[in-house]
Amino acid sequence: MKIHNFDKINIDNIILNKIKIKDDLKIVELKYKNIETGKKEPCIFKISNITTISNILYNNIRQYYIELLINNIDFYNFLLILEEHIKNLILNKSDKILNNMDDVNEYTIEELFKSNIKLSKDYINPIIKFNIIRNIKNKSANTLIYDRNKKIIDDEKINSNQDISLIINLDKIIITNYTIEIIFQIEQIKINKYEINETIKRNLNEYNFDTEDEEDEENKTKKEIKEEKTEEENEDENEDEKEELTEEENENDYNI
Repeated sequence: MKIHNFDKINIDNIILNKIKIKDDLKIVELKYKNIETGKKEPCIFKISNITTISNILYNNIRQYYIELLINNIDFYNFLLILEEHIKNLILNKSDKILNNMDDVNEYTIEELFKSNIKLSKDYINPIIKFNIIRNIKNKSANTLIYDRNKKIIDDEKINSNQDISLIINLDKIIITNYTIEIIFQIEQIKINKYEINETIKRNLNEYNFDTEDEEDEENKTKKEIKEEKTEEENEDENEDEKEELTEEENENDYNI
C-alpha cells in the first residue's frame, strides 16, 4: 500500500465504515476510498518534521499517547478541515450513529465533538495528541520507532524537544453519550533529531545601557544643575552689589 504525505490526501475520500458497539461506546471505523480500485483502505498518511513536547504518556482513558507541537500551518489546516469533514459525516448518518438522541443538528455535533487539538499558555503554536499502539500480549503490533539509521529502538528514546516524522492511521471515531472523538494512531515514528538545539548568539559586545533617553536625561540633569548654579552665583552677585550699595548710602548719611 502506498503511503502519501498528508497534503496528498483527498479528505472527501475519507468515509465512515462499520459501526461497532462496545459497552456504552460506539466505535465507527474510518476508511479511505481508493478511486482507482474502488476499495476501502486504511487512511494512512505521513507528516515530517514535527516537534515532540512530551515523552510517551499514559492515562486510563486515552491510554498511551504523545503530545506534539503543530509547527506546520498546512498540517494544521489539514486537521481543521478533516475535523469539519468528520462532523458532517456523522451528522449525515446521525439517524444510525446517534439514534439515541432527538433532533440532532450541526450544533449538537459541535457540542459533542472533542478535538485532539488544544492550546497551551506555554506554547504559541497549537498542540495535538496522537495515540501510541502498545500491546502487552502482542508486542509485534506496537508502534515501531526508528532512528535515523532505520534501526528499531525502544520507546524510551522518545522525549520532548525532538524532531520526528510520523506515519499515522486515521483509525476510528469513538462516540459516547457525551463526546465524539477522532482516534489517530501512530503506526511508525522516525527520530530525525534527538534534541533540537537552537544556536544563541549575542548581538551586543559593548556597554549599551546609556540609551538616548538616558543620555537626554543625564544632559537635562547637568543643564538643570548648571542653571541652578548660575542662579546661585547671580544671587550672590546681587547680594554683594546690594551690600556695596548699602555701605555707600551709609557713608553718604554719615557725611551729611
